[in-house]
Amino acid sequence: MRCEAIKNIRGLAGLLLIQMFFWSALLLTSVYAEEKQVTAVTEPWPPYMGPRLINNGFLPEVLVKAYERVGYEVSLQFLSWSDALNAVKNGDMTILCGAYYTPQRERFLAYSQPIAKAQDVLFKKVERDITYRRLTDLKPYKIGVVRGAAHGKDFDAADFLNKIRETHSGQNIRKLLVDKIDLMAGPRDVIKFIIKRDYPLFVDKIVEVPPPLSMNNIHFGFSKKVAEHQALLKAFSEGLKLLKNDGTFAYLAQKHGVNVF
Repeated sequence: MRCEAIKNIRGLAGLLLIQMFFWSALLLTSVYAEEKQVTAVTEPWPPYMGPRLINNGFLPEVLVKAYERVGYEVSLQFLSWSDALNAVKNGDMTILCGAYYTPQRERFLAYSQPIAKAQDVLFKKVERDITYRRLTDLKPYKIGVVRGAAHGKDFDAADFLNKIRETHSGQNIRKLLVDKIDLMAGPRDVIKFIIKRDYPLFVDKIVEVPPPLSMNNIHFGFSKKVAEHQALLKAFSEGLKLLKNDGTFAYLAQKHGVNVF
């Protein structure tokens, strides 16, 4: 009877040991999987990115495929630009997808190498007689901008201008069409894409006002609030190098119709 009890105890101990190994392995797998997830956030910004674009657009597809090469998965969320900026600034999200460099943002972002370029310009209704040579020439006008966006160092710093801030560029386009603003600032390719897609009857009604405000490199910004942001930036850079070396990066730019440089 005593021997039988000992056998039962040994059997129970063995079963418990197996269960311990099983749950430990499951826990390690779960932790590993969690470590290989990367969160990213941005605003709809076609043709570079947007939920209505193929694979969410050029920049998100570059991000996803670069990380795939080094064993990571990317979870992407679209918000307004100001909300996306705050989410990364606070460390709630790791990567800001498609960011210009500004000294203010460098306080909370570590930047990737440039991925593409975008030129920011002013737009007006075709019948409006508005020209300028210097920013001071724009003092009489109401200018639509996107809240939290950068449109050019000198323009952004020009506090003497009457800038009307909205959540996204579509609102500024509508306000421009009904004369609630005189001008709007934005990336040339993005604004032209949105007008052609969402306001096709007004393609010839909105025109660019030279000279351009700025030419900007487009980066991925990594939240300095996230402890492993430098390791994640390094992993992305390694994946991006692989994409460029095998021609995938150039293929994606052609696929999405984006001129990278």
